[in-house]
Amino acid sequence: MDHAQFDLLVDRHLDGGLDLDGQDRLEALLRSDASLRARFWDLARIHGRIAWVAQERQVELPANEAVAADRALRDSSTHTPAARSSTTRSTQPSDIRLRTRGAFWRRFAPALLAASVAIAVGMYYLVGAVPQQIPATTDAVIADLADVRWQDGNGPAIGDAVGNRTLKLTAGLAQVRFTSGATVIVHGPATFTAHSSRGGKLDQGRVVARVPEGAKGFTIESDIARVVDLGTEFGFSVGNGATHNVQVFDGLVQVFATKSPIALPQALHRGEAVHVDAHGAIASTTFDDQTYTRAMPAELSSPALTSGLVAWWKLDESDGTIVRDASGNGHDGVLQRATLDQVHVPGMVGGALRFINHSYIEVAKHPRFHLVEMTLHAWVKPAANQRIDAQIVSKQGSYGLAMPRNEAMKFYFWHMDRVIDLPFTVDRWVNLCATFDGAIRRFYVDGVLIGSISSPTPPVTNDPIRIGALEGLSKDVDRYFQGAIDEVRVYSRALSDNEVRLLHLQATAQR
Repeated sequence: MDHAQFDLLVDRHLDGGLDLDGQDRLEALLRSDASLRARFWDLARIHGRIAWVAQERQVELPANEAVAADRALRDSSTHTPAARSSTTRSTQPSDIRLRTRGAFWRRFAPALLAASVAIAVGMYYLVGAVPQQIPATTDAVIADLADVRWQDGNGPAIGDAVGNRTLKLTAGLAQVRFTSGATVIVHGPATFTAHSSRGGKLDQGRVVARVPEGAKGFTIESDIARVVDLGTEFGFSVGNGATHNVQVFDGLVQVFATKSPIALPQALHRGEAVHVDAHGAIASTTFDDQTYTRAMPAELSSPALTSGLVAWWKLDESDGTIVRDASGNGHDGVLQRATLDQVHVPGMVGGALRFINHSYIEVAKHPRFHLVEMTLHAWVKPAANQRIDAQIVSKQGSYGLAMPRNEAMKFYFWHMDRVIDLPFTVDRWVNLCATFDGAIRRFYVDGVLIGSISSPTPPVTNDPIRIGALEGLSKDVDRYFQGAIDEVRVYSRALSDNEVRLLHLQATAQR
C-alpha cells in the first residue's frame, strides 16, 4: 500500500468514519510494517494539533478549508518559514464561524474517540515489542560516537536508526546523520530528538548542525526558539536557565522566538550569535567558536588530510636555525637573519615563529614544488606595522600567499594576482588557506570559503620556497611579513571545502 492510500485510511479512522473491515485492515498494517507504524504516529499527532488549534480559537473550518489546513500543517512539520506562512493564509476570516466550547466538543468527540482507539491499536503491537517507545525510523541514524555515556546505560550503537527516538547523553559526543544529508553532533549532557529527516528538537545541552545545499530548511527547535538553516553550519545550546543561544559558523540561518506572537525572525551570518529568552526577545551576544565541537575525533585524524602533502612546517623549533619538515619529504628550511631562540613564540598549535628585522625561512628548490594544482595553508598573527605586500609563503616567479597591509588576502600566480579585501585583526590568529584545482582558485578564512575565481595554471620556475618573504636578502622591505606564522603546509592537490574546514578544526581542537 502506498502512503497516499495509507494516509486516507488513517484519516478516515481518526475522523471516526472507518468501518470494521477497515479497522481490521489498518490493525494488520500496523502490526506488519514498522515504517507505517511510525507514519501512523505522525498522522495522529497532526490530527491532535488541528483539534487543539480549533479548540483554542473556538472556531470551525469549512470542510474544504479543513483539508487545506491539514495539508499545510503536515508541510509545517519541516518548520520552514514558507510552510508556516501557507498555514496562515489558508484560512480567510470570512470562512470562519464562531462556535461555543460545547459545540467544539460535540464536533470533535467522535474524532478524539477514534484517535484513542487508533492509539490503542498501535500500542497493542508496541507494548509487546518495544515497551513504551515509539519505533525508531531511518530518517536519522547514529553515524559516530565518541566517549558517550547514555542516561539509561544502554543507548544506540553506530548504524542504529534513531528517527523519532530521544537521545539522552550524560557525556561524550553522538553524531546523527539525517537522510536529508544534514548531520548533527550532540554534546553530552544533552537531550535531543530527531523528529524527521528535516530536523529535531533540543531539550537540553548543545548541538552543532552542518547542513548541505540540498537540505536547506533543516530545523532545530527548543521550547522557546527555532533555528532554520539555509545551507550552513550552526551551534544551538539550551541550558538550565531561560536563555537559549545560537552561533553561526558558516553561512546563514533564521532564528525565531516561538514564545512571542509578534517577534520577527532574525537572520544571522557567519561569526554572529544571539540569545533568545523566554519572553521572545532576541538579542546579540558574543560569538564563541570554542564552546562547540564541530567535528568528531575520527574526522580530525583522517588520513585524507595528509594525502598529497608536499611539505609541513610546524615551526615549533626554538634552537638553532633549522626548521624541520614534518611531512617526511625532507624539505627542511633554514631561518635567515635570526636564530630560532630569538623568534620562537607560543603558536596556534605548539610553537610559532615571529618574523622580525626582515627575517625569513628559505627551503631549497625541488621539483615537488613545481605545482599545477595546490593548496597553500598557514596560521598567521599579523603585527600592526604590516607591509604593503607582506608574504606568507611564496615561490618567486610562480605562486604565493600574502596579506597586504592586514587588509586583504592575496593568492597570486606570477602573471595574475587575485586579492579579496578583508580586514584582519592585529595580534589575533587567523587561518588562511588557498587552493587551486587546475581551473579555479579558492580563498578560505578560518575554514570557510570566502571567494573563488577561474584561472589558468601558474608558470613553473626553479626557485626555492620562502616563508615570510619573497626574495632572499631583498632590499624591498614591503615584501617581508611582520608578525607570527605557524603550521605552514603545501599540498600538490586542491583540498575540498570539508578538508579545509577539518584542517582548521584540527588546529583549534589542540588549543
